[in-house]
Amino acid sequence: MLLLTHMCGIDTRRALLDSMRVSREEVVDLLSKLIEIPSVSGYEAEIAFYIRELLEGWGVSVRLEEVLPNRYNLIAEIGKGRRVLMLNGHLDTVAPEDWNTPPFKAVVCGDYIYGLGAVDMKGGLTAMLLAFKNLLPFENQIGGRVILAFVVDEEEQGRGTQHLVEKGILADAAIVGEPTSLRICTSQLGYVDLTVMVFGKAAHGSFPQRGVNAVEGAIEFLSMFKESRIVKEGEVLSMNINRFVGGTRSVVVPLSCRLELNLNLKSGVKEEDVKREARVILENLRRKGVILGYHVETSNYGEAFSVNEHEKIVSAISRAFRTVCGKDVEHMPFTAWTDAETLFLKAKIPVVIFGPGDCAVAHTPYEHICTKDVMIASKVYALTALEFLISKL
Repeated sequence: MLLLTHMCGIDTRRALLDSMRVSREEVVDLLSKLIEIPSVSGYEAEIAFYIRELLEGWGVSVRLEEVLPNRYNLIAEIGKGRRVLMLNGHLDTVAPEDWNTPPFKAVVCGDYIYGLGAVDMKGGLTAMLLAFKNLLPFENQIGGRVILAFVVDEEEQGRGTQHLVEKGILADAAIVGEPTSLRICTSQLGYVDLTVMVFGKAAHGSFPQRGVNAVEGAIEFLSMFKESRIVKEGEVLSMNINRFVGGTRSVVVPLSCRLELNLNLKSGVKEEDVKREARVILENLRRKGVILGYHVETSNYGEAFSVNEHEKIVSAISRAFRTVCGKDVEHMPFTAWTDAETLFLKAKIPVVIFGPGDCAVAHTPYEHICTKDVMIASKVYALTALEFLISKL
């Protein structure tokens, strides 16, 4: 019986490989349509309705779950059996900023498609949808179930995937289709936003010695934080200054300054560790009279995690990548927050992050993705489902 199951798995795998069709034209058509449906966080309903109609046209049963008013997670499922693989992606995008071209207009240049969400993560959604389509003829043979879980709010507070977990969605493993440049991420760095308010004393700008300049104090804090223990010892792995706002008008010594930092954290580092380090520096500056007061807060904390490299989903996607690309896949940690944290830490689902596109161009006016990467990712997703779900393959 074991040998028969093994042979059936091999036959199904070969049949899928022989029949799998993911064309450039198909990728361009679907991805362009998804880009041209605005889905900034809070306004994901239209794209959810479109994808539901698409899947129902393929004969797939779909349900929408309202997470927040007029904001819907989309859930679709094929196959039968106890073992379940989830393909997780988010429907929302960030809001466009500083775009010189229409952000919701897909522009095709050779092998590349430009537009808001092309990378983050409508390219991943396209790859997952086309993988799902290729698996449909084999749903009675794949030995388990494949769930598409397309969620809202990932770019804000991650409430879409939190809703999945709270509703008790179950899976033996998951793939989150964020852009990884077709590398496998089995770990994710920690993440926290640090906000520091520095207070000084206003004075006429012609008499700066009579005031305490909050902007200068904030600059001093930033310089000291960059040289602090948690940065020097690698507990804070990277830092981005999101905002630096101080002063009110000309010829006035700034009374206050607001500094917002985004930090990536080593595993084990907590948000309280970051706040404590910031307070030590600020208190030192206050005692020296460089500043007169301060306030520190953190938000959007995400804990670092790492999935065991020996999990079945890791070996399954590695084998699938090798089959599709003819080489071993590269591994790297993911350096931004994703819904993978919620799935792994809260739902205890083994998860890998893998998808087409370069995360570095996400959230930028030149966001783009290579159609060939989307095609490769789609094939890897489909083959991973077989590798993972067919027993003893």
